[in-house]
Amino acid sequence: REGKSQISKAAAEGLYGEIIKGSTSQLERYSACAFSYFMKYGLKLEERAERKVEFFDIGNIVHKALEIYTKKLLENGQKWEDIDEETQKKKSWECLEAAVEGYKNGLLHDTKRDEYMITRLKKLMNRTVWAITEQMKLGKFDTVTSELSFDVVEKEEGVMHLIGKVDRIDMMTENDKSYVSIVDYKTGKKELSLSDMYYGLQMQLVIYLEAAKNHAQKKSGKKLIIPAGVFYYNIDDPLLEGKIDSDKISENILKELRMEGMVN
Repeated sequence: REGKSQISKAAAEGLYGEIIKGSTSQLERYSACAFSYFMKYGLKLEERAERKVEFFDIGNIVHKALEIYTKKLLENGQKWEDIDEETQKKKSWECLEAAVEGYKNGLLHDTKRDEYMITRLKKLMNRTVWAITEQMKLGKFDTVTSELSFDVVEKEEGVMHLIGKVDRIDMMTENDKSYVSIVDYKTGKKELSLSDMYYGLQMQLVIYLEAAKNHAQKKSGKKLIIPAGVFYYNIDDPLLEGKIDSDKISENILKELRMEGMVN
């Protein structure tokens, strides 16, 4: 960047290399604070690792469990709505247990508190699978890919490889057109902001959509691929407040778990 604090090109290449390879979150960090980017990706400073369960561990575990669940659906040629609620519960718990066992050498089996957290995570996973299934029932899209890895090459002043994984790609085909949308799973409340996108603070979904579109184009050949939407699914098991009729509970939970994003 312009200014007195600008380092030389040689110093920049010494820190980051001639070819920059990283995720969209790196670009977002640079847009938010270039000094923070320098500290993390230039000097590679990190906090001291501790053997304890953090908030991000919860998100990572449920994320992995969802990946396992979705890939099993695809391997078996099933749709989300093909699985009844009882089987959803059984399969979602199995996937959660598999994710826990493979996470940081059994980190979540250290204490009784952690064992209790596993029970909470199973409920969260079951709620998530149920909500996604109900959402898929309401539309014509089907999940076609889970955890798509991509590497986008940008060439301007230098070379940058943008790498990442798209959590879920949904598609709908009508005649000679296919519509593609992507879903990114988040722990906690994440909303899509047009102003943040404009200023480079929230580029993830649009870059992921481009990767999903290119992937779909390769698979479909000459079929026209149309971007349909970008969404965040916020992983949660909401508590409802106030007096609610029993037949309205599911409807209200689904309303709380609606996806955030934009449609074409």
